[in-house]
Amino acid sequence: MRIMAEEHHNPILEKTSAIILNGETIKMFADECLGNLTPENKASIAFVWEHENHRILFCGDAAPDILFSKLEEAYEDCPKPIIFDIIKVAHHGSAHSVSKEQMNVADSSRYFVTGGSSNRPSYQALSRIITASLPTNISYREIRFNRENAVLKDFANDKTLKEKYHYAIISDTNEYEISY
Repeated sequence: MRIMAEEHHNPILEKTSAIILNGETIKMFADECLGNLTPENKASIAFVWEHENHRILFCGDAAPDILFSKLEEAYEDCPKPIIFDIIKVAHHGSAHSVSKEQMNVADSSRYFVTGGSSNRPSYQALSRIITASLPTNISYREIRFNRENAVLKDFANDKTLKEKYHYAIISDTNEYEISY
């Protein structure tokens, strides 16, 4: 709740309603420092579901630094980034939920953002996902969501950014189905 209140009153976020997204502004959002998470969120459970050759990373509300260090530890023998079939973005995509370091350790062509609000997913979280270098075996990223907000609309409507950074924003209208 504290983080949500901070994001709601964050002057940078308030300025975003008048910002035009471009390569420079999303780099600015991606480079923004992460805030602190509450002890409750730091205690959140994140896990990897694996079956045969498939992996899904469920980030819960875990802190990005803890998440990527535990992934490094668990997959120390695997090349980085570890490629997951799907990554469920932490904390509804809050400004503090995704780090650049995390993107160097774990990546996917499919990201799911569930729930959310007027500022979640945030410009910061989406910018960090979108601007991360694409590994050789990923040609683009899909960001799927079930609750639309202005941030998602801004990223979805910008054809130039979508072409430059190779991403798509896709509504799943509250239904997720995973099959392989």
